[in-house]
Amino acid sequence: MKFLLFLPYYVQWHYTRGIQDLRINLSNIVKFVFNYFSISVLIHTIFYPWRRLAESYSKGFDPSDFFATLIVNTLMRVLGFVIRSVVIVIGLVATILSAALATVFFVGWIFFPLVIAFFIVQGLSNLI
Repeated sequence: MKFLLFLPYYVQWHYTRGIQDLRINLSNIVKFVFNYFSISVLIHTIFYPWRRLAESYSKGFDPSDFFATLIVNTLMRVLGFVIRSVVIVIGLVATILSAALATVFFVGWIFFPLVIAFFIVQGLSNLI
C-alpha cells in the first residue's frame, strides 16, 4: 500500500528529471561513439600516408630512385585514404545506429509507465 503513496513522486521524477537526465546521457553516448572512431580527425587527415609510412627523396636527381619513392609514397597515401574512408563509413554507420537506438530508447522511456500500467490491468483482468 505504501507503493501507491510513492507512485506520484515516481511519475513526476520520470517525466521531468528522468527525461532530462536520459536526454543528456543518450547524447553523451552518441557523442562517444562519434569520437571513438575519431571521425573528425580522420576527415582532416584523409590524404596522409598510412601510419606515416613514407620515404624521403634522396638528394640529387636519380630517376629510378625518384619514381620508386614516388610510387611508394603514392601507394601509402592511397592505402591511408582507403583505410580511413572505411573507418569513417563504419564510424558514421555506428553513430547513426546509436542515435536511432537512443531515439527508440527515449520513446520507450516515455511510454514505459503506460506499458507497465497496461500489463498490470491486463493481468488483473485475466484473474477475474
